[in-house]
Amino acid sequence: MTALLVWSANRPRTAPQPAPQIEAEAAPPSRYPNPWPDPPPADVAALLDGLAPGAPLPAGFVVRGISPVHEQRIVIDVERGELGFRVWVVQRGTDDRRPPGSSEHYAVYFVQPRPTVDAIDDDARREVLREVLRRVRKTEATTAMPAGL
Repeated sequence: MTALLVWSANRPRTAPQPAPQIEAEAAPPSRYPNPWPDPPPADVAALLDGLAPGAPLPAGFVVRGISPVHEQRIVIDVERGELGFRVWVVQRGTDDRRPPGSSEHYAVYFVQPRPTVDAIDDDARREVLREVLRRVRKTEATTAMPAGL
């Protein structure tokens, strides 16, 4: 018994191991990240007649975000559940493609549909584009063109 006590007193000790770290679960990243969560700059908001993130649009769509002028366009990101797309507002004549809608100074385009182009009903897409154009037509005569557009 004495030998057992001597052996246990003299056996090599291992340093205590730190408790395993359990990582907290992070919120999953957005499937479609939106880099414009804040209200748009004043000149963009003025052109769009106050349209802002969270605003309702026709066909049940909602504005996710509105960009400042970037690469000579304003990007309006819209969604309805898992469906979404972007509307580009550009200065008329700066894009070679025929726009689905235009005003005196601006053109609008339907881009980046999600999850697929077939998932977006044509009538819903047209209604959203018409609403954006309605707002632009209402303000374009009295609002300066946003810088960079």
